[in-house]
Amino acid sequence: MTPETESRLLDMMKEEHPRRGHTIQGPSLATFACYIKHGAARIFYTQRGREYTVSFAFDDQFLIVPPSMAERHGDTITIEFLEPSTIIVVPGAHVRDELQSSARISESDSLLFINSALIQHTRYLEDFLSVALTCNARDRYLWAIKMHPRLTSCATLTQIASYLGMTKETLYRLRASLDKNIENSKE
Repeated sequence: MTPETESRLLDMMKEEHPRRGHTIQGPSLATFACYIKHGAARIFYTQRGREYTVSFAFDDQFLIVPPSMAERHGDTITIEFLEPSTIIVVPGAHVRDELQSSARISESDSLLFINSALIQHTRYLEDFLSVALTCNARDRYLWAIKMHPRLTSCATLTQIASYLGMTKETLYRLRASLDKNIENSKE
């Protein structure tokens, strides 16, 4: 990659500092990715007045809204920052166009550059799908805490329960049971 191409790519990627509670909403979310340098965020959509948390992302992770989800949930698809964050906004189409227009980079090389961001996200989604389909509520919760150690300090129990596909009442009981097991093991 030439220094000129690299400079143009870096100019396209903007560092932003959203505060806790800041939201970005709408189908245009599928046109870019957010790299979270520091902070926490979630993706959710609203249906019939209820929020459905789709994913969480923390330090050194990408937050990507799949185009199919943006199409299906339109204006209700939302990124919410759960704590003050530092993010890099990567405008996917502009980066792709710049890479493909560069005479020194082949189309397949430009796609590899773009897809490198998706590899991490795809692995996470595969793991999440496996856990969601094969694990009971307790194991799903323990997986989420292992994957996102700060989850319980950033997200509400309702958001976590939605993400894990359970009711908040089930999550309350589960946490109480786990806390009781911890207390019993200390005795």
